[in-house]
Amino acid sequence: MHQAYLISISHYPGHALAGVPNDLMLMGRALIHQGFASSAIRTFGDEYGTLTALDGLLSTIQANFTGVDEGHCFVYFSGSGMLSVDPLLGGVKPIDGDDLDFTTALPFTAFNQYLPVRPGVQVTVVLDC
Repeated sequence: MHQAYLISISHYPGHALAGVPNDLMLMGRALIHQGFASSAIRTFGDEYGTLTALDGLLSTIQANFTGVDEGHCFVYFSGSGMLSVDPLLGGVKPIDGDDLDFTTALPFTAFNQYLPVRPGVQVTVVLDC
């Protein structure tokens, strides 16, 4: 099973990231060029941009790979990030995140908890934030 999940957040309160839709289009083309079927590439936009929705989306990805012994899970995120002096406190900035409160980010370490990291399943995560 080969699945790609392209996640984007382009409209944050107070600002928009104009290049994000273009990033998703180019990444989709690159994946098709690398052999992914277009039907295996799923895109998720601002409607999945809250912390709760991102958590749910990662849970769905995890469920899709439950019981799968081989394949490739590709996850791409385009949007804002939140960095800290302590890298474990940084993460993906959701629409409802607060720039001054790192606990409102989806921690980068959360991806390790959800993704199907095990023998036989190749996992690629690209964070463009």
